[in-house]
Amino acid sequence: MGPKVFLVAGEPSGDTHAASLMEALRGLCPTITFLGAGGPRMREAGQDQVADLAGCAVVGLWEVVRYYPVLRRMFHKLVKEAIRHRPDLFVLVDYPGFNLRFAQALRRLMPEARIAYYISPQLWAWRAGRARILERTVDLVLVIFPFEATWFQKHSPRLPVVWVGHPFVDRYQHLQKIVRPGGPLRIALLPGSRVGEIGRHLPLLLQVATELSQKLQRVEFVWVAPDKHRQRAGEKILERWKASRLVLYRETGELFRFLGACDLALVASGSASLECALATVPQLVFYQVHPLTYFIGKLLVRVPYVSMVNLVAGERIVPEFLQNQATAEVLVQATLELLANPTLQERMKQGMREVGRKLGPPGASRRAAQWLWELVQSRDRRSLGLLVCSQKGSQKPVSQEGLGS
Repeated sequence: MGPKVFLVAGEPSGDTHAASLMEALRGLCPTITFLGAGGPRMREAGQDQVADLAGCAVVGLWEVVRYYPVLRRMFHKLVKEAIRHRPDLFVLVDYPGFNLRFAQALRRLMPEARIAYYISPQLWAWRAGRARILERTVDLVLVIFPFEATWFQKHSPRLPVVWVGHPFVDRYQHLQKIVRPGGPLRIALLPGSRVGEIGRHLPLLLQVATELSQKLQRVEFVWVAPDKHRQRAGEKILERWKASRLVLYRETGELFRFLGACDLALVASGSASLECALATVPQLVFYQVHPLTYFIGKLLVRVPYVSMVNLVAGERIVPEFLQNQATAEVLVQATLELLANPTLQERMKQGMREVGRKLGPPGASRRAAQWLWELVQSRDRRSLGLLVCSQKGSQKPVSQEGLGS
């Protein structure tokens, strides 16, 4: 009987990254088994799911309040299952509002449990004090952005943190751009992967697309839903939308399969923006939340940008339109200006290529799996962390085979 790994992921992007991680772990140990909570891709990768958390992905204080009863039930169910199964390793993937509390419960109820956090909470953006929770509860943190390792080294030097690189790099390293000579301009409409984001943003994007169809001679649009659950949420909106001139393709699946044919993207801030950068698709980033969430966020968030592309670059590479700036009128005008300026498009592409280089080489999931496997095999849960802390300072993605390799 192989080792048992309990994974918890609650975002569509986390579901995707966790599924890749599971495949890499299985490559190290074919008899390994997986259980816990996640989404459809983790289920397809072989996870025995106690709960489907991917349907509860929310952003914002008001949004969390609405889902709280469901999340609370799932939380207690997962705690009971964790105690019942006593897995060899817990891997918590992103989803900090849930997973940090879950880590605290695990450490209290199972003091010797081996707990790793993959894709760290964005403590560098807001509520940095949560690093103390990680210090008390987690044995290893695997981060995917280079500046995160530097941040933790400065603010939480006792926490074992390793930068493994970004898993999106693998899927985009061989992306083929599809050239369609004489074909219409194709614009991706990317409202976000959460159901709430689709509800807020898709109507806005449809309005923008309709106005662009009236101003541009040959243009078509594509909306990519990550799975059937999100597709159904969007179809309900599309059924109510009447736009006879709008040419809109509706796709379901992983975004990288469709970006190669796109000339431009209107993208909600999130992981899709980073995917557009890796595909070197010029983009306009926007986002809307509940007014209360936005007001509180303005008080708490301590970063100059919301787009991960700009954060990784350390400068404004792609334009951002937030809250009241994210209107159809503004986005239509910004789109037309970008399309009319090839020099600006090329400058944006150059900046996005540099962002791609900063994310590290391919193999992030494999490197993460190697570190997790070492944690499973280590003589006790603390020994690997001591090794990591003693070797900090690398600015390269680190594999277990050699720090700094």
